[in-house]
Amino acid sequence: MTNAEIIKNEVQKHYTPAQIHAMFTEHFPEQQSGDAEIEAIFVSGLFHTFQEWKRQGMSVKYQGKKAFTCLLWKYTAKPSAAARRAAEEAGEELADDPHYYKAPAHLFFVDQVAPTVERPAPVKANTVAYNKYLAACRKAGNKNPLSLTEWAAQQQAPATKPAKDKPAAPEKAAKPAGKKQAAKKPAAPKKATKPAAKKAAKPSTKPAPVAVAATPTPATAAEPDFAALAASILF
Repeated sequence: MTNAEIIKNEVQKHYTPAQIHAMFTEHFPEQQSGDAEIEAIFVSGLFHTFQEWKRQGMSVKYQGKKAFTCLLWKYTAKPSAAARRAAEEAGEELADDPHYYKAPAHLFFVDQVAPTVERPAPVKANTVAYNKYLAACRKAGNKNPLSLTEWAAQQQAPATKPAKDKPAAPEKAAKPAGKKQAAKKPAAPKKATKPAAKKAAKPSTKPAPVAVAATPTPATAAEPDFAALAASILF
């Protein structure tokens, strides 16, 4: 007989069919059954040992209403007491002896458990330093010093410096995502450059140079022709 079957039989022993039916309808409202055996199977699955509830992350809220105690199968690899005695008498070394055995188990109903809440670790206090703190309080006339727990928590709290307000940096305009860069406009045509007007030549105030006629050089006098002169005289 398995542990599930043992628990079902114990549930049927400790509760009446009406009580089992009430637990069944409360915790399994979506199920419809008029069979007492089926309802007992469903309800027996709501009973677990303390260790099983702990493994599921649950803690027993109170132990005043524990359901019942029964004998359940447990597994171990340790040798039994008879095997240990026999090994001691024979002077032999003990070997592992994996086997199942029945042991008393306390079963708790699902209404008796709640999710486990993690508690903060206890604060360690330096009593010597705390005594110095109390002496300083008495010397200063402080009649309401902190308790040991409060003082220790204050000592372990990290001292945080107030952050200095820095001027916020100006936000840069975000470029629109996914949009292509706008097409550049065509450059305006350059204006035609006008030819530079020639400046009118100003009349020169200096008098124009007067052309001087070249003086003819006197021709050299030819030597007289004595023969022609003599002929003209004779005729």
